[in-house]
Amino acid sequence: MESDLPGGLCPPDFKIPLDIAVVYGGVSEEKEISTKEGERTMKLFRLYGHNVYPIFIDGTDRWLKRLQKAPRYAILCVTEDVGIQWMLNAFKIQYNGSGPLATMLSFDKLLTKVLFDQADVPTPRWQSFGLEDSLIPNAITIDYPMIVKPVRGGSSHGMSVIDRPNQLQDAAKLAFLDDSKILLEEFVDGTEITVVCIGARILGVVELVKDDRMYTYATKLEGHIGYREPAEIEKAASRQIEVIVQKVVDVFGLRSLWRLDAIVTKQTPFVLEINTLPFLAEGGEPYEAVRNKGWELYDLMREIIYDFSADESRRLLD
Repeated sequence: MESDLPGGLCPPDFKIPLDIAVVYGGVSEEKEISTKEGERTMKLFRLYGHNVYPIFIDGTDRWLKRLQKAPRYAILCVTEDVGIQWMLNAFKIQYNGSGPLATMLSFDKLLTKVLFDQADVPTPRWQSFGLEDSLIPNAITIDYPMIVKPVRGGSSHGMSVIDRPNQLQDAAKLAFLDDSKILLEEFVDGTEITVVCIGARILGVVELVKDDRMYTYATKLEGHIGYREPAEIEKAASRQIEVIVQKVVDVFGLRSLWRLDAIVTKQTPFVLEINTLPFLAEGGEPYEAVRNKGWELYDLMREIIYDFSADESRRLLD
């Protein structure tokens, strides 16, 4: 199997069976997806002869008791929950994804936008509003169409695309159900891509092929989306993406597996957001990024573990 790793090989298999924890479940809207991903991950590692230690998060403190006896490596199949990451750090357990600070910054779309602007990362024009602010037409400085979404939240919950001012109030009410702050973002029409990385190394650039105007988690779960890798974008855009990835890694302190979502228009990639714990199972963007390289899902898992185990000393300082 060929890959971008030195020597053109897939990650080597482990010489001995691993003891590995799989953290899954949770209490968010994505609990069902996380549970399925965790179960598939455990089945995969058991299939290859590894010893799996399940840690199911169910809203009680039982997972913390399990964590005290967990092995040194863990695969997170949960959403961006910094509390879990802080606890893993405290118990000196290595895991996929960035640390809690990077996760906290990237999960907050307002902080993300501010950091993008500060680092000269191209991103659609935006405004933020709180519940106490007046959403009157004169207060809006970006053009229609626009996207209205909660500042904190995942899986496109509470998100709308609107074309006219008379749609703003309903879209804002929906977004405010998920958070006390909302983001208004210029709608950019173009090629929607996901850049899948381990640290600053790009594993693949995946194009999202869809009929819907806006990509949502429901779009993916219902099968109304296809993937093309490599994405059909201009070389100039690809070169810009390489520069952007390094900037984002430096600014947010990203490591291990993460993804960057963007829209490419007129050869310019406009970054929408980043995800420090992307969906790992088949059908997720990371898997689609490496599938054409001859990798199976297990190969991706191995590469993730090799990466964070090699980075152990730096991770424990977070």
